Amino acid sequence: MKKLQEFESMRGLAILAVIIIHVTAEATIAYPSDTTRFISYNIINSLAQFAVPVFLFISSVVLTWKQTKEEVPLSKFYTKRLKTVIVPYLVWSTFYFILKTVCFRGSTALSLNFIGRELVNGTAYYHLYFLLIVIQLYLFIPLVCTFIKKMKSLHMIVLTLFLQVLFYILNKAWIYEIYPHPANLLGSYLSVFVVGCWIGANYQKVKAVFLKYKVHLWSLSLLVVICYVIINIKLRMNEPVGLIVYYGAYHLFALFSSLSIWLFFVENQSSFFNIFGTQSFPMYLIHPLFLGIWNTLWHAIGFSTNDFLYLTGLLFTVVFSYVASCIFTKWKLLSKLFLAR
Repeated sequence: MKKLQEFESMRGLAILAVIIIHVTAEATIAYPSDTTRFISYNIINSLAQFAVPVFLFISSVVLTWKQTKEEVPLSKFYTKRLKTVIVPYLVWSTFYFILKTVCFRGSTALSLNFIGRELVNGTAYYHLYFLLIVIQLYLFIPLVCTFIKKMKSLHMIVLTLFLQVLFYILNKAWIYEIYPHPANLLGSYLSVFVVGCWIGANYQKVKAVFLKYKVHLWSLSLLVVICYVIINIKLRMNEPVGLIVYYGAYHLFALFSSLSIWLFFVENQSSFFNIFGTQSFPMYLIHPLFLGIWNTLWHAIGFSTNDFLYLTGLLFTVVFSYVASCIFTKWKLLSKLFLAR
């Protein structure tokens, strides 16, 4: 089956955006809200927030496209897909459990109940929640494929809006009481999930239509991005922003960013982003380790927090994460153990 190469470049851009988010996270709160640095770092951090939605959009499109082409039996699909995410989730959660125990001895008493709760919540380490969302995505993809292919665009838009609003109503009334981590649920990303599945089921036809109106889409996306960044920064400055306004802006930002980036790479393949795209999964798993090492070394030497810290931290994390990822993927034993490949 022909590979959709444009998504490799998207993965490369998305993994770099993930690292930018984590590198600049400290900077978004390190400076007073009335300073240029506060605004600058929050703009950068906000712009990069497309990363996780883009990853989920890619998985939704590609897996639905493959499923409609091959019609893989459910048992084979679940066995193959879930193994490649559940095993890494458990292995890397264990790794970061040990890392936290070694680095922060005595801060938390480890027990089976604690570990089980961390695994269910996706909180073993700050980035592993994404794998929990991917597990949910894999569970629902085959079910969505059965009815979304014949759905008209208007019906798809109405369904997406209905499901996303329904999730937030249920979350506010019921889900949050049981599971207080809604950002770790696929329901928080239904907009990119449903639209991605619909595009994957009708890929060539939808791509042709979107390319025809790409300039209009990019113009609208720019407006959406600007609105989201302003709203997000206002929220971080503790200014009054309604949750409906924020969530509406976020979902439009996530969806339009995913569509715009997809259309750009459909026509503009990038060898630079492809390099990181091929290693995006192991880079995602391992990059917090190198970011933590860099921050520890920086502060151990006695350097103060400044712009150079974040720039060099970004370069250090990207380079070493990429090198480590190449080792993991090329060394079969490590690949099987840590990536289930």
